[in-house]
Amino acid sequence: MIKSTKLLSIFVLLVTVGLLGSSCELAKYTGGGTIPGATSGKANFGFNINGCKDPATSNITFHDKADGVKLKGWVTEAATCPTLDSLCGKCAYIYHEVCDDVKGSGFSFIGAAKVAYTSKNPKEPDTFDDIEDQEAILCISDRGEGANDPPDFAAIYIKSGPFEDYANCGEVSGNVQMHECPEEED
Repeated sequence: MIKSTKLLSIFVLLVTVGLLGSSCELAKYTGGGTIPGATSGKANFGFNINGCKDPATSNITFHDKADGVKLKGWVTEAATCPTLDSLCGKCAYIYHEVCDDVKGSGFSFIGAAKVAYTSKNPKEPDTFDDIEDQEAILCISDRGEGANDPPDFAAIYIKSGPFEDYANCGEVSGNVQMHECPEEED
């Protein structure tokens, strides 16, 4: 877990940045694999997010066994982020303040998704009647596909629900890919 002072800083920034509009571009993201667990072991994840459609379609799973976090989610907002706006700013903050090991690293893009989720851990049931109120931010970076490219990177911050204030990030053992949206025909 992360320190409570960082959690307060994250909360303040998320609220502040959330008030700004979003000008991020849309894309489709696919991927899966593992990242280091927040406290020990590995966390498994998989996703298929199609932000090219309105509304976005998706399927997301995340499981950090050591911390009891197991969820299935869907995207309520998705973007490719070249700017520090709204959802994009939340990922930039998570990457640069929570994920200390990536400070100064260049990313070919940052994919951001606001995720509503349901708990799949019977010991940690959903805490809201409307599970749309259980929210997480998922951030992904595709850093290339070649053998000499650095590993992809993923981060998750859970804002509310049974896993509130859980944060985790790390290099992906697996693959994350961004696919550009097809151009619309007139």
